[in-house]
Amino acid sequence: MTEVADPRPVAPRWGAVGWSIVVAAFLIGFYNYPWRTVGWRFDHLPGDVVDNRLNLAVLEHGYLYLTGKVDHFWDIGTYYPIRGVTAWSDAHLGMLPLYSALRAIGMPPERAFQGWFLIPFLLNFAAAAWAARRLGLGAVGAAITGYIFAYGLPIVAQTGHAQLVPRFLVPLAVVFAWEWLRAPRSTWRFAALCACLVYQTYISVYIGYFLGLLLATSLLAALILSRGRLPWRDLVLANWRVWSARVVVMALAVMALWPLAYAHTSNGSELPKDHVRLYAPRPMSWITPPGMTAAFPEIAQYTKLGSAMEGAGTEHQLSPGNLSLFGLAVGLLVTPYMLIRGRAFGGPASVVGIMSIAAVGVALLTTKFGENGETWYYGHIVVLPGASGIRAIGRIALILTFPAGLAIGAFFDLIARCAERFSRPAAVGVAIVALGAVATDQWLTPTSGQRKNDWWWARTSLPEAVKRRERVAEAIRSRPNATIVYAFPSVADKLGQQGPAGLQLDVMRGSQDCGVRTVNGWSGRAPNQWEFFPDYRSLMKWLIDTTHVSPDQLEGLIVIGEPAKDPDPAFDAQMRAKYPPVLIE
Repeated sequence: MTEVADPRPVAPRWGAVGWSIVVAAFLIGFYNYPWRTVGWRFDHLPGDVVDNRLNLAVLEHGYLYLTGKVDHFWDIGTYYPIRGVTAWSDAHLGMLPLYSALRAIGMPPERAFQGWFLIPFLLNFAAAAWAARRLGLGAVGAAITGYIFAYGLPIVAQTGHAQLVPRFLVPLAVVFAWEWLRAPRSTWRFAALCACLVYQTYISVYIGYFLGLLLATSLLAALILSRGRLPWRDLVLANWRVWSARVVVMALAVMALWPLAYAHTSNGSELPKDHVRLYAPRPMSWITPPGMTAAFPEIAQYTKLGSAMEGAGTEHQLSPGNLSLFGLAVGLLVTPYMLIRGRAFGGPASVVGIMSIAAVGVALLTTKFGENGETWYYGHIVVLPGASGIRAIGRIALILTFPAGLAIGAFFDLIARCAERFSRPAAVGVAIVALGAVATDQWLTPTSGQRKNDWWWARTSLPEAVKRRERVAEAIRSRPNATIVYAFPSVADKLGQQGPAGLQLDVMRGSQDCGVRTVNGWSGRAPNQWEFFPDYRSLMKWLIDTTHVSPDQLEGLIVIGEPAKDPDPAFDAQMRAKYPPVLIE
């Protein structure tokens, strides 16, 4: 079969009205979620006091490395004396240039973090809308696809993990993959596909891994549905020049990913397989929205997955919205039509059918079935080297918002085109109703009033975070010879924190400001035998007995806060004399 001349479906022109619909969709979604998260006055940080501020600490560490203020990127200086801790979580290499640029123009860390959080929503929306248009959808379909991909409920459920927000290379990769399948001799499209996959992995290992799963499943679906209508001969039996170019592209992609993969695997990023199973979704997870903020929390109450389950919390709140699920169902119904009507293959209907099947297939693959989750097909993959480093496999819902948005977008786009045959105002009316329905399905509850406290996990006060960080830094600077710092859990109450976990981030950020290492820490996992050491004895046992730090290396150690009393008064007095605590009132 000969290769198609141009693999791109012809999309209708948008015009002023079409552009207005797309821009309106972006602004409505931006108001509904990210802007309300940071606050009208930009006085909040996204996420709670723990995980998202870990993102800020890693980003700031990267900026300090780029500006020559720290020597080793993969050693963030926490959990002293453990090294390589940067690799235990997302290293943010892909989005570090954006954060660093905001810091370079004079923004303080917290303000730069706000920009780092907000700007990807524009990139996500623009990428999804562009991809929808490139795949043949009109303005209505592009607006809805962009809305669900950029602002969908699975993203809201992961507000505490803002490193998962930047996913703008997912739609681009799908477009290049589809166009390359229809024109396999166009090596530049294959190169663009690989580049998207590599850079998305550098942005977030999670999203890059999930994108690979989605593309592999989509390829299998295309193979089944094409029935010879794709140029498989050009794909498989291409000449040596084409195959040589493909091999070079794949080799370059592997070489580009190797440093990142090596850093994570060599520093022990993998977790036990049972830990991954714990976070795997259940069937009801796919219809459960974020129970504390979704406009229809009754669904989460019905599935009993609204708050926490098996310790996994929001990892089970994966619903892309009721209309998105309806769109995927319609997308699955497109498949028989494609099989019967060969002429339909190649247009938007074929893409919707393939992506819908791929999305459902990936969801079935990662879901655990049975009362105790004993049936879990993904268990055959998680045993592969490196796979267990992706502990929360249900987060794949974040990229399934693109197939879901594409499916419901194509549905409403078809209705709008039919209405346009009668009159332009009718088509505009359909567009308004469609966008209103999608926005309502994805709407969130207020950040003020009766349900204000429901947002505690979605945002934290910026002024309070800055104040706590500065108080810790002030305590460290009170001892000019400090090289290592540890804050006892008792300090959390003095700083108004929510327990010792939040304290770790205050100490991490304060120690960064002072250029010292800290025994405190927070990451995707903790070192062996590390804990919230309440007293001198447990702290010294960790430093000397467990990690074998020599006494001379502890000359610059300062401790912050009042330690718990030791059963041996003499030992307690000796430690207080050598490492007198710095108290924060």
